[in-house]
Amino acid sequence: MIKMIPLMILFLLASCLNEEAKNKTEKTMTKVKSPIDGKWTLCVPQEDDHSRRHTLFFDNGIMSHQQENFFNTDCNKESLRSTRITEYSFKIDKDKINLNLLAEKLMINEKEAVEPANDESYCGKNDWKQNQIVDITTLQCDGNTIEVGKSDVAPFSLSKDGKSLVVGSKTYKKL
Repeated sequence: MIKMIPLMILFLLASCLNEEAKNKTEKTMTKVKSPIDGKWTLCVPQEDDHSRRHTLFFDNGIMSHQQENFFNTDCNKESLRSTRITEYSFKIDKDKINLNLLAEKLMINEKEAVEPANDESYCGKNDWKQNQIVDITTLQCDGNTIEVGKSDVAPFSLSKDGKSLVVGSKTYKKL
């Protein structure tokens, strides 16, 4: 019996070390780093004296695309009209980024736009409220249904200094 105690202690230590190694491996594997992780932005003036700010957030294999719509041409926050947030999982493959749609959300920021959105049942909803984020995934908005799992591939490149990111035809600046 006394000879078995050291074996039991050894077995217990081995089990603990194995569990600790397993936890470290799981923690390392869950954090996916990419060279484009971080926040990127771009302001695009529109023909109708409006503008859109596109902000991309990349982290841990998830990309969030936030599109803010403004009543001016310089993306001034004081004239923010609405915000659309689309979330994707992403993988980088050489000079392409593979996107897989996870969710889409919309927020009406302008008080005056809430009533018309409710009156026309925008996206099939008539309970819009100012500055409230609404999940519009699977709803029909502007004639399109947002489909979870829809995939897309876009060419991308990162500048040598890491301060500019081109996705498709748009160039974003690192924040």
